Amino acid sequence: MKKTFKSLKTRIHHTSTVESNTKTSASSKQAFRTTLNAAETCIRLLKELSDAVPFIGIAASAGVFIIEQCKRYSDNSQSFEELLNSVKSLDRLLSPYKAGDLTLTSEVTKSLELFYTAISDIRSEVERLQSSNRLAQFVNSAANESQVTDLIQKVKDAIDRIMLASLLDVSRGVREATRGIKEIALSQSLLSLNPVHSARYNCIDRDQCLDGTRVSVLDDIHRWFDKGEEQIYWLNGAAGMGKTTIALSVAHRLHSNPQLLLATFFCSRESVDRKNPGLIFPTIACQLASWNHEFQDILVEVLAHYPYVGSALPHEQFQKLIVEPLEKLNPPTTVALVIDALDECDGERASEKILLALLQHAHSTPSLKVFVSCRPAAYVEDLLSSGEHRRMFKLHHVPTGIVNDDLRLYYRQRLEGIRVAKKLGSTDWLTEELIEKLVVQAAGLFIFAVTVCKYIDSRGDARRQLEHITSLTKGKYDNALSIDMLYTEVLSAALQKIPDSRDRRDFARILASVVHAQQPLTINALGQLLGVEPSIVYDLLRDVHSILFVPDEFEALSDKVVHIFHASFPDYMTARNRVGEEVPSIYINPQSHQLEMSLCCLRCLNRELKRILPLSKDPSPLNTDQCHLLLQTHVSKALSYAIIYWADHFSSAVPDKLRDEGDSLLEELQQFAGGKLLFWFECICLLNASEIVIRILVKGKNSLMSLLSARGLYRHPTLQLLEDAYHAANEFFPILQAAYAKHIYLTFLLFLPQETSLYRHYSHHLPPDWKVTGQQRRTWNSLVRSLGLSPFSDTVTFSPDERNILDVDYYMASANILSSVQLAISQILPESPVLSAWDYEKIPGVDAPFPKIVSNNLQPGMVSTIWLPSGKIVSCCTLLSDIEMPHRCYCYVSLWDSETGAHIRLLHKTMEGTNMFLPVIKASPDFRYVGYSNPSMQLFWDTETWDEIIFLSSHTRFYRCFAVSNSHYLVGTEIRDVSRESLVISNLDIDPQQVASCVFSWDGQMVVLGLISGFVEVWRVASSSEMVANLQLSSIADYSGALPLPSLASSPRSNFIVVCFGTELYLLSIANDSITCAGYCRSPYSAHFRAVSYSPGGQFVACRDNNGMVHVWSAEAIFDPTLDLNTSRDESTPAGSSSCVTYMADSRFCLSGTHDGILSIWECDTGSLVQTWDAQSNVIAVSASSDGRFIASSSLNETRIWSLPKMDCLDSKLKPQLELSIAAPLETADFIPAICAVTFRSDSTMLAIVTGFIVDIWKLTESKWQRYTQLKTSLTRFVPNDDAPVADKFIQGSSSLLRALRFNYQWLAHTYHKLHVRAPFYLRQQISGAEYEKSLQQCRSAFEWWKLSEANPTIANTSHSQLYFSLDGKYILVPSGIYEIATGQELANHEMILQPWEDDKSKELEVKYFWKTKREYYRRNGILKTLHPVFHHRPNWIADTEGHLCFWVPESHFRGTWLWYSCASDGDRFAFISRDDSNLIFIHVPGVGTTE
Repeated sequence: MKKTFKSLKTRIHHTSTVESNTKTSASSKQAFRTTLNAAETCIRLLKELSDAVPFIGIAASAGVFIIEQCKRYSDNSQSFEELLNSVKSLDRLLSPYKAGDLTLTSEVTKSLELFYTAISDIRSEVERLQSSNRLAQFVNSAANESQVTDLIQKVKDAIDRIMLASLLDVSRGVREATRGIKEIALSQSLLSLNPVHSARYNCIDRDQCLDGTRVSVLDDIHRWFDKGEEQIYWLNGAAGMGKTTIALSVAHRLHSNPQLLLATFFCSRESVDRKNPGLIFPTIACQLASWNHEFQDILVEVLAHYPYVGSALPHEQFQKLIVEPLEKLNPPTTVALVIDALDECDGERASEKILLALLQHAHSTPSLKVFVSCRPAAYVEDLLSSGEHRRMFKLHHVPTGIVNDDLRLYYRQRLEGIRVAKKLGSTDWLTEELIEKLVVQAAGLFIFAVTVCKYIDSRGDARRQLEHITSLTKGKYDNALSIDMLYTEVLSAALQKIPDSRDRRDFARILASVVHAQQPLTINALGQLLGVEPSIVYDLLRDVHSILFVPDEFEALSDKVVHIFHASFPDYMTARNRVGEEVPSIYINPQSHQLEMSLCCLRCLNRELKRILPLSKDPSPLNTDQCHLLLQTHVSKALSYAIIYWADHFSSAVPDKLRDEGDSLLEELQQFAGGKLLFWFECICLLNASEIVIRILVKGKNSLMSLLSARGLYRHPTLQLLEDAYHAANEFFPILQAAYAKHIYLTFLLFLPQETSLYRHYSHHLPPDWKVTGQQRRTWNSLVRSLGLSPFSDTVTFSPDERNILDVDYYMASANILSSVQLAISQILPESPVLSAWDYEKIPGVDAPFPKIVSNNLQPGMVSTIWLPSGKIVSCCTLLSDIEMPHRCYCYVSLWDSETGAHIRLLHKTMEGTNMFLPVIKASPDFRYVGYSNPSMQLFWDTETWDEIIFLSSHTRFYRCFAVSNSHYLVGTEIRDVSRESLVISNLDIDPQQVASCVFSWDGQMVVLGLISGFVEVWRVASSSEMVANLQLSSIADYSGALPLPSLASSPRSNFIVVCFGTELYLLSIANDSITCAGYCRSPYSAHFRAVSYSPGGQFVACRDNNGMVHVWSAEAIFDPTLDLNTSRDESTPAGSSSCVTYMADSRFCLSGTHDGILSIWECDTGSLVQTWDAQSNVIAVSASSDGRFIASSSLNETRIWSLPKMDCLDSKLKPQLELSIAAPLETADFIPAICAVTFRSDSTMLAIVTGFIVDIWKLTESKWQRYTQLKTSLTRFVPNDDAPVADKFIQGSSSLLRALRFNYQWLAHTYHKLHVRAPFYLRQQISGAEYEKSLQQCRSAFEWWKLSEANPTIANTSHSQLYFSLDGKYILVPSGIYEIATGQELANHEMILQPWEDDKSKELEVKYFWKTKREYYRRNGILKTLHPVFHHRPNWIADTEGHLCFWVPESHFRGTWLWYSCASDGDRFAFISRDDSNLIFIHVPGVGTTE
């Protein structure tokens, strides 16, 4: 409907324009005909409103008929113009009703009825005239012209009456509409939290406790709430003891108290949302907001400041969404929270996270009371059994007599209700003897009583069913729970009514599927997955309604799911000694059924998966409504389930089953991978399931490897496809979203490496002629992601699930590897003022922020971390306090909880009277021990108890030669036993000063040393240790700048060692007393690697460089068993790599230049090199004239102009001829920023050259280039503060600020390893190597510093390489602004604007001086004529001139910022230079980005 009205508005606007134009026409006849047509059009458009405004449709039809007849004869233009204006006014006034914002009042409705009546009468009159053939004479008669006008006037009057009523109604509704808009905005803000409405207490379809039952526990709860001092009440009880019923009763009773705010969340494993722990606190916050407007206003403000909080960890959610708003309520209000069945939440330690959040923050809000129920669990007992803020009630401690009395009362009331409902006689219905038998059978479990009553109340003879249950003797169930007896009888009775053996088999499969399903399924979905007609599924489940919720036929149509009533049923169904002995025909081995479920899912995928989005070159994102419609139309519930969970079931099947029964599975998997995988990715996007796609593929390919290895196979085409899919999911993760689903068939396929199986199988789905040519990648890039993290850490720490990397800036945060999203772990503390000395009692992260990059950070430090599988984090923070004298260094080892951010305890702290030291902290491979080494001691903790098990004074000053295995540790030259005695096992014959890093192999049999010389040595761990192998990686002599220090990490699952050294990463294999290189890659940037780590499962390898960037590789993609190290080194640093690119006049060809001084012309469609020649100097920028006659190449020293042969001769041997060489102005020598740019004017008659701050403009006159003018711009020279890194005493005061940039590893190389180091390149003109080494003894030398002016604290000004002529040739845009060419006057200054092309004010000035319209903005005479990077808010996206997203460039092809000459475009072609290997890549996407 909204689209119709939008179209209506556009068309009426168009009609109005046409009318306006016709008024200026000389022909009055044509003016009248146009006006008449406009009136008819408007009346026709009113007809489209019939579904929103009553009577309009029929009345408008009549109006159209009247005008059609009258316009054949009448020349009365004025009347029709007035009618047209009335119609337009009516449309505007009806717009609130059309949009649905207002409803029609009685006045408007009455006016519409009169309009309908008037129009109908007029139509009747016209039809009578027409039928009698008198209309033509009537309207052509001059005497009767006024009567024609009267007909039109009647229509206008009827419309005006509606307008009058609408005006009155709209004026009354304005105030209500404004209030409604505010309420809608508030609602949208709260809906962003995704509250689960079905988790409220009044949405739970269960009975409360019957009056007179559960008296003791309910009384205790209400006493606690009324008078108890504890804030948290824990109701503890086993399955079936009635915890949820009690919680419901508590919630209903609390709701009756008007003096408090109540919020509830009833968890359930049968609901995807109700078992999601991340939705508990957001839902509770929304409920509180619905009861209290002040809380609502505060909450909306919180969401405005912290929009991510709905996805934050539970402790931050509780603090931001509940605690902080409650603290601001005035006056304070008592708040009650009820959280039931917390143990039914999904996720490891889910309930523990919620409880820890409550315990951590609840005490700060005394008015808050929380009731929690869950099953007994050791960790919950530990958390809640002690402390002043909690209280516990254990249901199993209630005396048996009291419980039995409650059961008796329950049976009497429920069974009497059943008797009345079924109209049974009271004789012998319920005797005391029967009740006692039922009570004994229940054995204290209320779930037994509930299930008995459901069974008796089901279809059939209730009296006979009651007698049957009570006649059962417990003898045959002595070894089972009481509930087992009931489950057995219900299932046995159901089987008796299913005589056919195949139906019985299906019945068992259906029950097993309900139990093993990852989420509850509908009747239809169960049938589709299992290959059973839904009607048969429904029929087979008719007699188990007492133990399963089975939708009735009407509910089945509304997508209600089949689910269990109680958690005890899955326990019963999966135990061979329970259901397997009592009802053997029902029992299915869980692993066997997981295999069958996986097979069913794959069959569903192969049957139903197909391409959803049609072939299209329109790359625009989909909106939410479009995605929802596509899912509803094309993705069934069964298919959705299969898409998400096929690998979960596959991975749950045991290898023996795979070996014996895996043929069909392998066949279905082959079909899926070979023909459906691309459609699966499309559905993953539409389902917004990108967060779990990696997990699905890892499980799938690992399970397939198990299946193949069970059959003696190790490679298979299907495995290769799944491995490709895994790499693709890593690479294309940012676009695996519903909005970008189209790009599965565009970007995804376009950039797949062309030698992969995935590309070969699916490239035919690309639009015709879409292709990538040039020096594109043929195989997968091993680099997954580069993350910008803090430089104040010397470790890389993965989360236990391998999804995140720990970052410590001034607080702890987790950075998601694939999405780069960061979430806070620890609390965010305010920035501390500059202190004169560090307080020894302050704990970093608790009492003060961790060290970070801030002005006057005179107490910088380094943080090392370990993230344990238990969720605990160990941090080691070392602070240099360089203000106080004498200088001191402080070190704090702390234990944190990663789920709540709570600081658990301080494990160790020390203060050393020294400038700086850098301790080492490491964990054993099994994480049983954590070891710490500093210059004076070694400490070990047992991670189960966190007791110190070793405290050893250091016997060596080489404390950084430290490694830990499961049973030994190395310190200095000694290998010691990890025990209280810490006995020396052996000594290595090494110089520990030469060891920069060391690790044990995963099996603990070898210790591997990384030496500062570039060697890696392998030593055997034994009583007589010996070196068994070594390998030279590279030499220190290869590095002319900062010295590299190697870092090592051991694979958690195999004898692989990964080593980073300088800018290189090596994967080493240790086997049979030898060491070989099995993988190699280089840093994507020039910074040196400083630390390396394996992820806990061996999936990733990550390196941290000295700028804080963390680079993550796929360990699988690094591995190359055929590697030749020397060849790989040569290939990874290609000679003549491209530095700049531009399209030529014929966009089939590109021009590129290299730093080595080579100019090349390429044919873009094939990526082949057409011509290459020596530019005679390095090339930084290139440009090509639009007439195809000239090209220009430029560097910081000179610019050269070349003449070209004709375009059709480019493939000949004719080389471009040098026309002119222009030297750079002498004033620009060594100018910083070093800017170089060149461009031709659009008519090819002028050339502009920018070097530093000078713009040199040349003009083509009579085939010769001559200087036209030279402009000196306002670009400011940047002078770095070279004295800061070496001075120990800075001038304090208002003139300067100090900033610690990062740790200085040259200090470590010199002071610890005693290496000779060179001064940084920016100091080599002012200081000698010896002077620099001397400066490294000073206090601040452990860090690199920057000294800044307090008046201008920006580290460096920004600079750009934009260069364009205006279309009229009067103005020029240069890196620092806009200038008038003739006078040199500066019209705009861009110097301090980070990205002028993204700055609105700068864009306006460009449009004013350069482009006719904003649409012309990218149709320039520069390198980006059409397609262009979306620089700021959509990284790596390429858009067209309208701003529409066209395609996305993966990080394997491009990372970082788009440099100006690194990309070019013309028409539907785009070329760019990859930043990591400087390869030149051409993209051709016909149909997008064209100039028209």
